Amino acid sequence: PDEFSSDEEIASYLLAMFAVSDSGAAFSLPPEVAQNVQRLIRHQNSDGGWEWYWSNRYDAVSDTRLTAHVLLALNEARLHNALPPVSGSGDWNFVFDNARALLQKEILARQPVEQMRSAEMDELSFLFYADLSTLPAELEGGWALPYLLALSGRSELLSPASQAMNYLSLLKLGSEQAGLLGSLEQSAQRSATGAFWQADRRFASLPATPAYQTAVALMALAEHAPLSPLMQDALRFLVFSRAPQGGWSSGMESAWALRALAAMLRASGDLASNYSFGATLNGSPLVSGQGQTPQKILSALDGLYLRSPNELLIQRGEGAGQLFYRADLSVLRPAQDAPTLNAGIAVSRDYLNCSDGNCQPVSAWQLSDLPGRVTVRVTLTLPSAMYYVNVEDYAPAGAEIANPALKTSQQGEISLETEFFTPENPFERGWGWWSFNTPQIYDDHLRWSAAYLEAGTYVLTYTLVPALAGEFQVPPARAWQSFFPEVQGSSAGNLFSILPQP
Repeated sequence: PDEFSSDEEIASYLLAMFAVSDSGAAFSLPPEVAQNVQRLIRHQNSDGGWEWYWSNRYDAVSDTRLTAHVLLALNEARLHNALPPVSGSGDWNFVFDNARALLQKEILARQPVEQMRSAEMDELSFLFYADLSTLPAELEGGWALPYLLALSGRSELLSPASQAMNYLSLLKLGSEQAGLLGSLEQSAQRSATGAFWQADRRFASLPATPAYQTAVALMALAEHAPLSPLMQDALRFLVFSRAPQGGWSSGMESAWALRALAAMLRASGDLASNYSFGATLNGSPLVSGQGQTPQKILSALDGLYLRSPNELLIQRGEGAGQLFYRADLSVLRPAQDAPTLNAGIAVSRDYLNCSDGNCQPVSAWQLSDLPGRVTVRVTLTLPSAMYYVNVEDYAPAGAEIANPALKTSQQGEISLETEFFTPENPFERGWGWWSFNTPQIYDDHLRWSAAYLEAGTYVLTYTLVPALAGEFQVPPARAWQSFFPEVQGSSAGNLFSILPQP
């Protein structure tokens, strides 16, 4: 929560927390939930919506897809009595009314469903799902029924997630289309890891990853077709799709995955598990436990054989419930040995000495009585237009990232105008920087984000202030698409030296 850089991340966090709370597991909402609900309410724009990255502009233009996502999170907060108190007899209905008015305005401005591309229909299904999910009564959404029926008539062009949302929206209006669930089940695919759904990668701003598509489909099935033979296989695929750190590839994907898992827990009764379990690695005990107690075990590499097969033995006793497990191997390597990666985005990083106006590459810097300044240039090249791109870079441990908004250290000598914009040289920050939001600066790294980028090359620059002598490993700079994490790239790692004063 301390490093949220967008309202999408806040909304995803809230949806995840409320999903876990609804699962029936012993879980208390942390205090950060209330704080972030208030943050979302404060960030609502004058047009009723939210923008993907905070610009603090009075005339900011909202993103309708993000507004739908935030509306879902705030509605969950309302259902869980997690909205902040309002003085007097007022309430927060105006927040919802203004957001829904924006969504409905966007929907009515679109062309007829019969003329839409698949990606546009996916977005429309998502907007309707969010809008109708917040309705206090069924009849208020009757205006949406013709649109939803038109979408159902072209369901073969919808992604699996959109088919599931369309079904749930029609159900909300009392017009259940049972055939939609049947079509959804028939479109499932199978692999060694279970059953899953996937969508073609579309030129759109909603996730098309198999984990997201499977999560939305599984939630609909768990709530309205709990006896479907696909349930257990889809659950196994979703659990298997987690990253080693425990979540999924984006905030929205993680939120929907947890909503699906919570729906499965309510439908399956797995919270009443009463079996015993254990695990050994190469004959040495790793863990043992009972029932639904989750366990996370870390084992050092010296417990593995380097030249012989390794044996991980999982044991399960009798009793009700399902046992899930996964094993990950993480190996650290020196940062300077990390090669470049180009999986759809090319990224490079250069350290420059621009003190005399003629920038020269450097791999070391000598401390002096005056605060030195190292210019860092991160260049990324996109072969095609992309939505929601993030760029992140880490600083050497012996240097500070200059933050011109702070005036409490020697960084304060760098003015906002000099460092980030000079009328005589508007491209000093690099080329294409105006397409990105103001970078979020943390203690050891910074992140830029852009809601949309055309194909081309972009150059981002920032300033380091060396402070501590030493030889420091620097992880690669990286860039990725929020909802298509397989589209990514990273620079090579570096070894950067800061030499003591002579």
